[in-house]
Amino acid sequence: MAAHDGFTLADTVTFEHRHNDANGENNRDGHSENFSWNHGVEGHSDDPAVIAARGADLKALLGTLFASTGTVMLTAGDEFGRTQQGNNNAYCQDNEIGWVDWSARDTDLEVFVRGLAATRAEGPVSYANFPKAARWLSREAGDMGVADWESPGAGYLRCEVHTNTAMWGFTIDRDASIAAIKR
Repeated sequence: MAAHDGFTLADTVTFEHRHNDANGENNRDGHSENFSWNHGVEGHSDDPAVIAARGADLKALLGTLFASTGTVMLTAGDEFGRTQQGNNNAYCQDNEIGWVDWSARDTDLEVFVRGLAATRAEGPVSYANFPKAARWLSREAGDMGVADWESPGAGYLRCEVHTNTAMWGFTIDRDASIAAIKR
């Protein structure tokens, strides 16, 4: 979702376009395919609806990451909403753009990520390989079909895995602002 180059995770839901002017290359450096969105406001916003939507998207993205198989790769600061102010190529910035601002942490997001990490740590074997018995469900609790997978505005994803001894899964529901792992 985010790596050492490109947008931070918070910038992915805050900026639609790169803002690399400070890099001295007339905003030509860094890739232009950010696969990002801004909820109608480019950059910082004081609008509570925009702030809430961005927060819900961050939680959904982080929930997806922590529910995935393999090793979690989380770039430093993405667990608490670090921003590079839309600069997606900040390698040359030895200043506030590229530094981690510990004082501006989103502590609510940090607590959310701590909970995701704790839940994942309870059953690390479950995340080594994706189980073959997984069932992908639509909002109506039926099996997901091609149309469900290809609907970009669906905003819902649910997976359940039933074993001989337990059921676990996860739900991501953008409309209800839910990203949850069930064990």
